[in-house]
Amino acid sequence: MEKKSISDISNYLGADMIACLSDEVEIESVLCCDMLSYALTKLHQGTCWITIMNSKNVIAVAKSTGCRCIILADGIKMREDVLIHAKLESICILSSPKSAFILAGELYDYLKR
Repeated sequence: MEKKSISDISNYLGADMIACLSDEVEIESVLCCDMLSYALTKLHQGTCWITIMNSKNVIAVAKSTGCRCIILADGIKMREDVLIHAKLESICILSSPKSAFILAGELYDYLKR
């Protein structure tokens, strides 16, 4: 799969970039998951995580695995204190009204181009 920047992904999906200090990270894979313990074993640098979970624990899992991009599906929003924490950890947060299923499919197609 071809690597894409977070800005490229945000534009392609029509997702809002609600927290991102640097989008220079290249994304090469996708994980769609709402179980933190499972995400801990599957996420890595270069993975975009699609979830509906929006707590500080999501940021902690992303940080510990090297994941630098989280997309919140179904129009889910994050509290401002969690967004501040994401920025401090250099983790980009995108939000979309689309379902996780649609986002994963679109992102898969985009990455394999």
